[in-house]
Order: sequence, then C-alpha cells, then structure tokens
Amino acid sequence: MMQRFVVPQLPLHGPKNQILTFPSDWDVEFRPMEGHARPALTIEETRAALSSPIGTPTLRDIARNRSEAVIIVDDDTRGMRWEMIAHAILEELEAGGIGSEHIRFMFALGAHGPLNRTTMVQKLGEDIVRNYYCFNHNAFTMCKPVGRTRTWDIAVEANEEVMACDLKIGLGAITPHPINGFGGGSKIVMPGVVAYDTIVAHHRKSFEIAVTEMTEALEQDRTSKVGLGQFDENDAPAVTADDEMADLVGLDFLANVTVNGYGEPVALFAGDFRDAFKAGVEDGRTNYATEGRTEQDIAIGNCFYKANENMIGLTAAPRSIKRTGGTFVLLSNCPEGACSHYFAGTWGKLAQPANTTPVAIPDYVDRLIVQDAYPFKGSFWAMTPAEKIIQTSSWEETMALLKTYHPGTPSVVVYPDVTVQYPRPKDRFMQQHPLPTH
Repeated sequence: MMQRFVVPQLPLHGPKNQILTFPSDWDVEFRPMEGHARPALTIEETRAALSSPIGTPTLRDIARNRSEAVIIVDDDTRGMRWEMIAHAILEELEAGGIGSEHIRFMFALGAHGPLNRTTMVQKLGEDIVRNYYCFNHNAFTMCKPVGRTRTWDIAVEANEEVMACDLKIGLGAITPHPINGFGGGSKIVMPGVVAYDTIVAHHRKSFEIAVTEMTEALEQDRTSKVGLGQFDENDAPAVTADDEMADLVGLDFLANVTVNGYGEPVALFAGDFRDAFKAGVEDGRTNYATEGRTEQDIAIGNCFYKANENMIGLTAAPRSIKRTGGTFVLLSNCPEGACSHYFAGTWGKLAQPANTTPVAIPDYVDRLIVQDAYPFKGSFWAMTPAEKIIQTSSWEETMALLKTYHPGTPSVVVYPDVTVQYPRPKDRFMQQHPLPTH
C-alpha cells in the first residue's frame, strides 16, 4: 500500500490539494507547522477584534473626524483572501460616516508587478472590485517626499494618492520573513507604498546586514539572528526603519492576521500598527513553528502561501538534507508564474540589474528538483548553481527521478508550506546557509 500525504496548492484559486504518494517501505514524515489545522476566523470573531482594537480607538471612532480613506492591501505575493475582513472594515468606516465614494483600495506592491482585475477579485472579492476604486501602487511615479528616517537616514517618498487621504488603514498578514524575521506590521507601507529609490536604499542596507550575519553565524556554528522567525524587537533595524516610514506616512490603523496551513486567517490583530504587529508576532512564533527533521536523504518543500516567491523555500528546508548529500524538491505550482520584482528580479538572459541576488543551493544538496505544472523560464529570482536544478511538471515525473537517485528505502521529510514554516529555535535547527555575494 502506498503512503499518501496531502499538501495545499494555489491559495488564490481555491485552494486546491496535491496528493503525494510514496512507496510503503520509504521512511516518510509529514512535518506541518503547529498552526496548520487551526480553524479559520469567523465574521463574528473578526468584528469582535475590530471592536476591541489594540492601542487605538475603534476604527469607526477614528473615522468620525476623517473625510477620505485608503485601505492598503498586501499583493498577490501573499495568499491571503481579504474579502470577509475587508467587508468588516467597510462596515466600520460606514458606521464612522465615510461612504463608499470616499474609500479606495491600494495594493501595496512595493517593487512587485501590478495586479490585474482577476487577481484583485481573488484578493478582495467581486463586490469590492466592482463597487470601490482599486489601484496598484506605482513605485516609479506619483510619489512625494514625506521626510527621512532616523534609522539609516533614508529619504522617504510615498504614494501621492495614499498621502492625500486623511485615514490610512493597512491590511496585511504576519508570516515568517527571511530578512525581517516576521512580515506584516509596517511592511504594508515599506516597501508597500513607497518610491523605488526608497525601497532600494532600505533593501540594500537590510540585505547587507542579513548576508553578514548569516555568514558569521555559519562560521561561528550558531543560530543566525536573521532568518525566518528570527525576531528581536530590541535589535531589528530593518523593522525599525519600516516603522519610522509608517510614522512619516501616517498609518492610522492596522489589521494583521496569522494564517493556517491553508492560507485562512486564524486570528486578527487590529489597532496601532506597532502594538498589533507585536501581538501578532507572539501568535506567529507558535503558529508557524515547525519541528524540523535532519539527516534526510530527501526533503520536500511545498510552496503554498507565497508560491510565486519560491526561493524562500531555500532558506531553511534544505538543512534537512544529510551533509553527505541528498535531494531537495521544491513543489512550486503557480499559474501566474513567479512574481515580477523590479528590485531583485531577473530582466534578461545576458545581463542583470546590480540588485539581483541569486539564492544559493547549499553545497551538500546534490540536486534541486523544481516541480511546476506551469513552467516559467523567466523566473524572477535566480537560484544558483543552475546546473544543480532539474525541472519537472508532475509528481509522477518527480517520483521517477527520486526512485532513480535514491534506490532502496530513503528517508524523506515533507514540509507542506516552506514559504511560511520556520524551524523551532529550541530544536537548534540552523536554517541559514552560505549566501552568494555580488
């Protein structure tokens, strides 16, 4: 009898399931995050969270003295479907006296490519897209100076439409992030709705710190202070710079969620953007924590919530492979293809922008199998060395290769979403590996 495991796919299209089957004599372990099966948030729980915000008056009370509202929403690099929560936010604004003609939604693209109507509907629902103005942020024009940060002394320019509104609301998800430790919070502003030059100045500094810290941690055989789920509020300059930009922009109210293994919101943290983020991170530390498995012949990382940023899967999961060698499989099905990224993307075969940073496949990983039913050669973020990468389009193809490379009874670990899972610090599962430099 075959062993059978189910992993989620295509968060904005369903989600749908992929069934992974293995020979009965293979040693296979399924390692989900702790919050994988948490029940989804209800509309009643959503309204309750909005009626008791953290560190601010209720949104309806804030809205009473305001005239124009913008709701800044995360983009399609996050698998969150906001329809229920967005409608609850709209209820609050209506109760505060702001009607639909004075509300617009702004997708926080940062340096990512724009959403089209289909994707906007996936994120917000048909009713909102049909009846409210929905815009993409443009980082290359229509941004105005708003000041400089104390941290890193970055000149900040922000979206003019956002700045023209006297009520600014952010909708974002708290998930592990390879640089900030956890995303969410003020990231909805930076990089969400600031100018390209502002993004570049911030990212160059934060990437430099990340590369240095991860490299030193490896050399000193210690856990890196930078990485998925690695967050110390007293030593987080990238987040501090983000917060200072949110202050300059004037973010009034934040609604952050944590999500389960199927991309559904399981908790809502609303109110002051700093306080709501801190509360959400405390939930996220447990929710996304995963017991990693080491010394495996094969590690399988499914990309779900951030499937179009599949390089995140190379941050932690390959550490499960034996140091004597093995195979890492990245399940990366994404009909839209990889996210276009103007800061760190690949924009041609012959030459790349100075910011492009390939993500390294660790030396001890013999090969990386990337399974994608929707092959896309113009992947936005390069993985190196390219000669280690094998592309497949189906699980049947992938299994045929695994049986060839690993005859007998190999050991296997399956992570159902390597884009948001992070290894528990108490397990001392060191997630970092050598990063390439320019």
